[in-house]
Amino acid sequence: MMQLRSYTTLLLLGAAHGLNDFVAGALLALCTRTMPGAETAMWFTVYVALAFAAQVPLALVADKFPQWRWWLAGALMLIAAASFCGAAHTGIAVVLSGVASAAVHVAGGAWALQLRVPQGFGAGIFAAPGIVGLTLGGFAQLHGFAWTALAAAAVCLACTLFVLRAGLREAVTKAPTQKQPHFDRHDAFMLLLLLVITLRSAVWDVFQAIHTGSGQVLLGIALAAAAGKIAGGWLADKMNSLHVLSGTLLSSLGLLQFSEKHEAFLYTGIALLQATLPASVLLVSRLLPEWPAMTNALVLGLAVTLGGFPYLLDAAEVFLPVAFVLVMGVMGLVILRLRPGQREGGM
Repeated sequence: MMQLRSYTTLLLLGAAHGLNDFVAGALLALCTRTMPGAETAMWFTVYVALAFAAQVPLALVADKFPQWRWWLAGALMLIAAASFCGAAHTGIAVVLSGVASAAVHVAGGAWALQLRVPQGFGAGIFAAPGIVGLTLGGFAQLHGFAWTALAAAAVCLACTLFVLRAGLREAVTKAPTQKQPHFDRHDAFMLLLLLVITLRSAVWDVFQAIHTGSGQVLLGIALAAAAGKIAGGWLADKMNSLHVLSGTLLSSLGLLQFSEKHEAFLYTGIALLQATLPASVLLVSRLLPEWPAMTNALVLGLAVTLGGFPYLLDAAEVFLPVAFVLVMGVMGLVILRLRPGQREGGM
């Protein structure tokens, strides 16, 4: 029964993530359609700062007070408030949505890591609906009734989370790690891993930027990304997480080189690229076992923020240098992992 509740809770966490990103996508699309270019850019920047950059400071607090249901329920209420504002007060709605998004990623991701389900699968199922929701929200042409329906859905999800509170473990079962007083290979592995995750996010942004004008291709990319996250979670539970990260990342870079030849290369490459996300979450989680919120903030927040530079540059020209550094980074991770004394459990 406990396991059934955990899987049910996991599906609700994924639904909350999808709803959050749908509302965010709809609001950002509304800005694009109704505001001048400079004002739209301002609200996009505000959203990114709140939704992604703010995840790290929020995670510092959330890990100290790990009441994930309350954090997530509060985020869903903010989503409801943003939906009620909708077209009437778009700027306020974007701010509310940005704060809600940070809380959803931090608390929802941390909760998913602590359910009685395989961790990689949990991370993949939680993450998968986000990009689909964001893409569909961007396509949506919402009016008054639709905004009200989204607000009602958010309130219903918030109430349901309390009904299924038994799905959350009462305590984190992982043993605390010893503090490391000096910079060593453990720290180097962590920093290099964060660099690889950031550059992986940059590659993702490159292909989103290149295909921004094609709705059909963007939807295909979103569906491929969602499928890749779920498959990557399953692989991360069955295999060595570093091997999954390295194999799927390098394979994706090879396929994406031929993305202009046929859409099959593009979609398969995107699926493999996003399959790295659950493995990344597991690797960071095992390095920071007592910080589940910070784990998600680093992978889903900080890395996304730092990896957004392709939008400021020529995306097509960025791919090759980023891919080269990524390959070097993966090689560095493997070397650090294989050196004596670096056999981190479960990596």
